[in-house]
Amino acid sequence: MVGMIVLAAGVLVAFIFCAVRTIVDFRARRFGWAWSGVAVSALLLCGLVTPIQTHAVKVDLPING
Repeated sequence: MVGMIVLAAGVLVAFIFCAVRTIVDFRARRFGWAWSGVAVSALLLCGLVTPIQTHAVKVDLPING
């Protein structure tokens, strides 16, 4: 569980970096880098909001009596 939190935090930091870098590139009129930053930011955001499937198992134990 802790590993998933660390992974999510790392992806969030990468997303913030890409978003800020995209704004800097647009202001510097480097449109190729800016649009690639938009694409990478969108992919990282999709990875953050995608739910992770879990499987619940229900076990009925017999009652002794």
